[in-house]
Amino acid sequence: MKPKSPPLILRLVSKLNETFCLVGKVFGVPVNSRVIRHRLKSEWKNLQGEVSIDHIGQDWYKVEFNAEADVSFVLDNRPWFVQGQIFALQHWTPDFSPFHA
Repeated sequence: MKPKSPPLILRLVSKLNETFCLVGKVFGVPVNSRVIRHRLKSEWKNLQGEVSIDHIGQDWYKVEFNAEADVSFVLDNRPWFVQGQIFALQHWTPDFSPFHA
Protein backbone atom coordinates (compact mmCIF):
# COMPACT_ATOMS: atom_id res chain seq x y z
CA MET A 1 0.00 0.00 0.00
CA LYS A 2 1.34 3.43 -0.94
CA PRO A 3 1.91 5.72 2.08
CA LYS A 4 -0.38 8.72 2.25
CA SER A 5 1.17 12.14 1.81
CA PRO A 6 0.78 14.62 4.67
CA PRO A 7 -2.37 16.75 4.65
CA LEU A 8 -2.17 19.96 2.65
CA ILE A 9 -2.16 22.16 5.77
CA LEU A 10 0.92 20.36 7.12
CA ARG A 11 2.71 20.72 3.79
CA LEU A 12 1.90 24.46 3.72
CA VAL A 13 3.08 24.97 7.31
CA SER A 14 6.30 23.13 6.53
CA LYS A 15 6.88 25.29 3.44
CA LEU A 16 6.25 28.48 5.45
CA ASN A 17 8.71 27.32 8.11
CA GLU A 18 11.32 26.62 5.45
CA THR A 19 10.84 30.13 4.05
CA PHE A 20 10.53 32.18 7.24
CA CYS A 21 12.45 30.22 9.89
CA LEU A 22 16.11 29.89 10.68
CA VAL A 23 17.83 27.94 13.42
CA GLY A 24 20.89 29.25 15.19
CA LYS A 25 23.35 28.55 17.93
CA VAL A 26 26.25 30.20 19.71
CA PHE A 27 29.18 27.83 19.49
CA GLY A 28 31.64 28.03 22.37
CA VAL A 29 30.84 29.30 25.84
CA PRO A 30 27.08 29.06 26.55
CA VAL A 31 25.27 32.42 26.57
CA ASN A 32 22.08 33.21 28.50
CA SER A 33 19.02 33.09 26.24
CA ARG A 34 17.88 36.56 27.34
CA VAL A 35 21.25 37.97 26.28
CA ILE A 36 20.98 36.26 22.89
CA ARG A 37 17.45 37.57 22.29
CA HIS A 38 18.33 41.11 23.40
CA ARG A 39 21.51 41.30 21.33
CA LEU A 40 19.99 39.95 18.13
CA LYS A 41 16.83 42.01 18.38
CA SER A 42 19.02 45.08 18.96
CA GLU A 43 21.12 44.25 15.89
CA TRP A 44 17.99 43.58 13.84
CA LYS A 45 15.95 46.59 15.02
CA ASN A 46 15.40 47.87 11.47
CA LEU A 47 13.80 44.74 10.05
CA GLN A 48 10.59 45.21 8.07
CA GLY A 49 8.58 42.80 10.20
CA GLU A 50 8.60 41.08 13.56
CA VAL A 51 11.06 38.42 14.68
CA SER A 52 10.66 35.84 17.43
CA ILE A 53 13.58 33.97 18.95
CA ASP A 54 12.76 30.83 20.91
CA HIS A 55 15.07 28.36 22.65
CA ILE A 56 14.34 24.88 21.27
CA GLY A 57 16.90 22.79 23.16
CA GLN A 58 20.61 21.97 23.24
CA ASP A 59 21.44 25.72 22.97
CA TRP A 60 19.66 25.94 19.59
CA TYR A 61 17.19 28.73 18.80
CA LYS A 62 14.38 28.94 16.29
CA VAL A 63 14.36 32.39 14.70
CA GLU A 64 11.04 33.11 13.01
CA PHE A 65 10.39 36.08 10.76
CA ASN A 66 7.21 37.33 9.11
CA ALA A 67 8.94 38.97 6.13
CA GLU A 68 11.04 37.04 3.64
CA ALA A 69 13.19 40.14 3.05
CA ASP A 70 14.20 40.02 6.72
CA VAL A 71 15.36 36.42 6.39
CA SER A 72 17.48 37.45 3.40
CA PHE A 73 18.92 40.45 5.26
CA VAL A 74 19.92 38.35 8.27
CA LEU A 75 21.51 35.65 6.12
CA ASP A 76 23.24 38.10 3.77
CA ASN A 77 24.80 40.08 6.63
CA ARG A 78 26.29 37.18 8.57
CA PRO A 79 28.18 36.63 10.76
CA TRP A 80 26.29 37.87 13.80
CA PHE A 81 28.01 38.00 17.18
CA VAL A 82 26.75 37.60 20.74
CA GLN A 83 29.27 38.38 23.48
CA GLY A 84 32.10 38.09 20.97
CA GLN A 85 31.03 34.66 19.74
CA ILE A 86 29.47 33.80 16.39
CA PHE A 87 25.75 33.09 16.40
CA ALA A 88 25.64 30.61 13.51
CA LEU A 89 22.43 30.55 11.47
CA GLN A 90 21.03 28.17 8.90
CA HIS A 91 17.68 27.54 7.25
CA TRP A 92 15.25 25.41 9.20
CA THR A 93 14.45 22.09 7.56
CA PRO A 94 11.60 19.69 8.39
CA ASP A 95 14.02 17.08 9.69
CA PHE A 96 15.99 19.47 11.94
CA SER A 97 16.33 18.37 15.55
CA PRO A 98 18.41 20.25 18.12
CA PHE A 99 19.18 16.87 19.68
CA HIS A 100 20.76 15.50 16.51
CA ALA A 101 22.37 18.64 15.03
